[in-house]
Amino acid sequence: MSDGTAGAREAGSGFVDRLMGRVKLGGLLSLAAPVLAIVFAGLITSAVLLVTGAPPVETLGVMVDYGVQPRSLALALNLAAGYYLSALAVAIGFRMNLFNIGVDGQYRLAALIAAAVGGAITLPAPLHVAAIL
Repeated sequence: MSDGTAGAREAGSGFVDRLMGRVKLGGLLSLAAPVLAIVFAGLITSAVLLVTGAPPVETLGVMVDYGVQPRSLALALNLAAGYYLSALAVAIGFRMNLFNIGVDGQYRLAALIAAAVGGAITLPAPLHVAAIL
């Protein structure tokens, strides 16, 4: 027996999806959206470079060259690891219906405290690493 509530829920979820900015992209549009975003970002960046007097093509070439060097890739991964851990902490908090706005500062404070604890205690290597974590 159907009282129409299932249809109302489906219609309501579509409204919520649109309200939250969740739009299902299918087919060619799912590929075109990120490509257009990259092209648009390149155009805006080129315009800013032209206004400041820098050559856009050469500047973007330097950026690409920097982005493929092993040292810069390692640096990017090392910096990103902290943000991934912070994002994981925020995701866990959100699942518990907690809102947290100071994640980056908390991550840095936790790293400082972990370094202080690591320097203050003397344990065998596996226990030392476990205590720091």
